[in-house]
Amino acid sequence: SRKDFFEGGGGEPLTHTHFSALTVKNAACDALREERGWRPSVDRAEPDVPLHLHVHRGEARLYRVLSGAGSLHRRGYRSGEAVHKAAMKESLAAAMLLHAGYDGTSPLCDPMCGSGTLLVEAALIATRTAPGLLRASPPPLVKWGGGRHAAAWEEAWEEAVAEARAVRRDAAPAPIMANEVHPGALALARRSAAAAGVEALIDFSHGCCSEYVPPHAPSLVVSNPPWGGRLDADGAADSWAVLGEWLKREGREGRAAAHLLSGSRELTRHLRLRASSRTPVEQAGDSLRILRYDLAPRPAPEVRAEGEGRGVSGQTRAAAEAARSTEATPSRPAQQSPQIEQPEQPGEGVPSEQLPSQQLAALKVPELKELLRARSLPLGGVKADLIARLQQRQPQQPQQPQQPQQ
Repeated sequence: SRKDFFEGGGGEPLTHTHFSALTVKNAACDALREERGWRPSVDRAEPDVPLHLHVHRGEARLYRVLSGAGSLHRRGYRSGEAVHKAAMKESLAAAMLLHAGYDGTSPLCDPMCGSGTLLVEAALIATRTAPGLLRASPPPLVKWGGGRHAAAWEEAWEEAVAEARAVRRDAAPAPIMANEVHPGALALARRSAAAAGVEALIDFSHGCCSEYVPPHAPSLVVSNPPWGGRLDADGAADSWAVLGEWLKREGREGRAAAHLLSGSRELTRHLRLRASSRTPVEQAGDSLRILRYDLAPRPAPEVRAEGEGRGVSGQTRAAAEAARSTEATPSRPAQQSPQIEQPEQPGEGVPSEQLPSQQLAALKVPELKELLRARSLPLGGVKADLIARLQQRQPQQPQQPQQPQQ
């Protein structure tokens, strides 16, 4: 009876999913046996007729699933692979990217990529890969045609797959960059990317976020930093503080927009940034927020004329004028070149060849990047890599001219 079904026959509401599934399976098999005289077999992995039971407020609805037994949020590139305990669902990662307006045409970076779900989904979006194209087998509805309709169902499926493959790109239009400090999580990210066929499209880096320098200035930063939940929250405050400093250093250069997923208001305060929007998300019983931060270069200090208000030194005025001219650049703003007390050539800055190793080590990462950019050298790597790259351009010391022989 309806009452016995919903109360499990013992007066208690249904709360056990396995018992509910077993009840539906037995009812379906018994009905077929009475109608057809045979009992069907059960395949939990790849059933021909998947059924989904939804019970809510005393009402049950039984659905025949067209897409297959697996949930649609599972793309297929994690099948048989180890999954991080705090990994994002593929559908949530894709929704977060689409909410950020990502279409693959702007440089994207995740400085704390974890097991890489956001990056793999970004690569799939950038290459216009259909979400179900990586699944190993066709959906069950292809098998339901029967008789003279079987060929038509199969042909329709093959046409849909061919159309999805025809619009797929071989490469992403813009760089996709990633960094992760934990080698185990980074290995999972590489494995998922390889299974999805997009590993070559992602620039992976291993190291602390504070020392990470992306090879291209990102226009969009999307990340899921540690905030507790299924992940140990110890050290999470430090991670958010480091991420905040990284965003101020690397995000402002490209005027990037950062979209971060968080489940803790207390942790987000360590960014020391003001969010421009907050989008609520309910995920597996957690109330989360997608926080957006619009990053822009710091405004140049106000320059006063001589005798107007407080006096301004010539050096401060020159720095402000340089910063103001940088702000006026419509494309990618460059940071002010580091000031080094070295003799300059007329009309030229101080070349890195004249800088001793001690002075290079004293420079900050943005200053080193500016020196590299001026010499058309790669910008990726940690601070030690940047210094080594500059030192490789050091010329050998000129030899003393020989005295002419008498």
